[in-house]
Amino acid sequence: MIVVATEQMFAAYFPHVTEHKHHPIVEKAQKVREPIKNHIKRLTLAGSKEVLKDLVESWKQDGCSIEYRPSQERVGSTAEKFLLCFQTPWQRRLLVLYGQQMCLLEATYRTSRYSVPIFFLYVRTNVNYIVVGVFVTQSERKEDIREALEVFKKWNADWNPSNFMVDSCKAEIGALEEVFADSKVILCDFHREKAWISWTKKKDHGVTCKDDVLKMLRAIADSGTAEEFENSTLFLKQHPAWQTNERLRKWFSTKWLCQAERWVNAFKKEDLRVAVYTNNGIERQNETLKDSYLKGYKDCSLSDTITAIVQDFLPRSYQRYIELNAKCSSDYRAYSQNVLPYLQDKPRIVAEHIMTRHQESLMFTKGQVTSAGEATFKVNTQTTPQQYTQTKPQQHSVFLGSESQMPSCTCKDWQKNLLPCKHFCAVFNLVPGSSWDSLCLAYRENPLFVLDEECLKHSLDGSDASVALYPGRRSTVTKPSDSKQQTKARKRQKCCNLLKDLADKVYQLQDESYMDRVIVKLEDLLEEVRQHAPHDGSLALSYTPPAKRRCSEAAEHLRPLEKVNRRKMQFSGTVGRRAEMARKMHTSINV
Repeated sequence: MIVVATEQMFAAYFPHVTEHKHHPIVEKAQKVREPIKNHIKRLTLAGSKEVLKDLVESWKQDGCSIEYRPSQERVGSTAEKFLLCFQTPWQRRLLVLYGQQMCLLEATYRTSRYSVPIFFLYVRTNVNYIVVGVFVTQSERKEDIREALEVFKKWNADWNPSNFMVDSCKAEIGALEEVFADSKVILCDFHREKAWISWTKKKDHGVTCKDDVLKMLRAIADSGTAEEFENSTLFLKQHPAWQTNERLRKWFSTKWLCQAERWVNAFKKEDLRVAVYTNNGIERQNETLKDSYLKGYKDCSLSDTITAIVQDFLPRSYQRYIELNAKCSSDYRAYSQNVLPYLQDKPRIVAEHIMTRHQESLMFTKGQVTSAGEATFKVNTQTTPQQYTQTKPQQHSVFLGSESQMPSCTCKDWQKNLLPCKHFCAVFNLVPGSSWDSLCLAYRENPLFVLDEECLKHSLDGSDASVALYPGRRSTVTKPSDSKQQTKARKRQKCCNLLKDLADKVYQLQDESYMDRVIVKLEDLLEEVRQHAPHDGSLALSYTPPAKRRCSEAAEHLRPLEKVNRRKMQFSGTVGRRAEMARKMHTSINV
């Protein structure tokens, strides 16, 4: 027991809160606790390394390409950094098939208790985005990313991407340019737009006319030629918002104009045959990965996170890719007579885009399409005689392509999507002998415009073993989070919320042709949901939601207590001598 006699003794035993770190007792406790903490950390990390090592060996036996190096601390030499690269046979096939024109690199963080980034190598397929490579590095430094990329380059000798898309991470850009010197690294339009809106929105930056500034910045990004880029940039610099705001000038000049070749359309490669100017779809996949597959793994080991990705997320992604390809085939379902013959057995995204442009092209007449050379046509955009007489007809040049050149059109729609616009469809409709088959072979055989024959060999049944990640292995990961019933209820509620939002948006639709396509989609979705709903043979089973918990029978017989009406004392709300005399007189009278 400590007896404190004086203030000096009290200060000695109980120092001020700002000085407790340097007290001998606290320092001694820290010296004892620190080795124990480090020992527990080493044991945990060692256990995770052993588990991950066993998993790597089992995945190698199943035909996966894996490069694994655990982190090790060596006395007197440089420590070896952690590295894990993973790729399945089906990922290698899709990387070579779809990754020659454009690949996308995206990193995700805070997926386990370790602060290491997990990188995903994406490609845009004919139906969606899909992961074709996964690697984990010790840090997000350029040297670590470059080492991992060199591993994938060694594994895929036939992979020669001409473009990469990233966000504005300098480490990723530097690593890609060193490993793939012949490839061009461009910035994602989605991240660029998000960064612009976020910067102009802050009050400290002093942008008063935010909408006008954003409009001018977007005009620079959409410049189709170098001359348009120069004119749009000059218009911005002459605007009062630019001349009176030093922060705006410094920010846009040092961060964006200095690397305009990465995000301005005029400087993108002309041979780019796939319109992937945003990785917004990848953002949604990362959200799905965290919310559906890695929910509850933030406090788990790295081996648990990697296992969830390898044995759950990747197989389901590939299964979805197979299903989407198979459902676009005429063998799965007969096409409507409204669908053009050359759009049948095409990916749904391509078919819907061209069908919409085909409807818009029906307003053109034969006199508006004229030949301008070999495989080249001029299409006038005015549709009425009044427009011809009032203004000079605006023309767009349509080129069907050749052995050395890709098809092209001078309109914004083609430049944005690189898919046949209404001017192409007008040529197909009004020029005899012109059709989809008139386009150059290199364009028509783009993997994005045809179905994957490998997918058509698989069954649409999700239980087919061929859909698994690799032969003989199925997903066995269980989430260390909520119970199964809670997870089902949460997902069911999310589906209902999405349906409510969809119903609200449907009431705002005006385009009848688009509503017809929505009806077809909803009918397909309803049929798919019916197949997954509980049923006994051909009869659907009714679903009764669980009853709410009721009170006990004894509680039901309890009656509420009767309320006692208390009489309020007269003059209770007043004070003073007169109020006191009035209360006494009132009491005496009542008595």
